[in-house]
Amino acid sequence: MPSPGVSIEADEALRIGLVSRVVDDEKLREKARPPPRHIAAQPVHSLRLTKRRLRDSQQVNLPIALEMASSMQALAQHTKDQHEAVLAFTEKRKPKFEGR
Repeated sequence: MPSPGVSIEADEALRIGLVSRVVDDEKLREKARPPPRHIAAQPVHSLRLTKRRLRDSQQVNLPIALEMASSMQALAQHTKDQHEAVLAFTEKRKPKFEGR
C-alpha cells in the first residue's frame, strides 16, 4: 500500500482495491453521473439527509462532520424506507421505496 500523499496510477489503484473501476477520461463525466431513474428510485429522506450533510460538512471540521453524519444516520434509521431496505435485503429483492 502506498504511503499517504503518494500519487499512484489508476491501474495500481484498481489492483490494490482502492477503486472499484477505472474509466477513460473522456467517459468520466458520463460514468460518474447515475441515470435519473436510478436516483429517483432511492429513498427520498436518505437522499435529502445526505445532500444536507455533504453541504453542511464543508463548513465544519472533521469531528463535527462525523457527529452530523451520525445524527443523520440515526434519523434515517427510523423511516419506513429504511425498514423496507432491510426487509428487501433479507428477502433478496429490490426495495420499493415510498418516501416515508
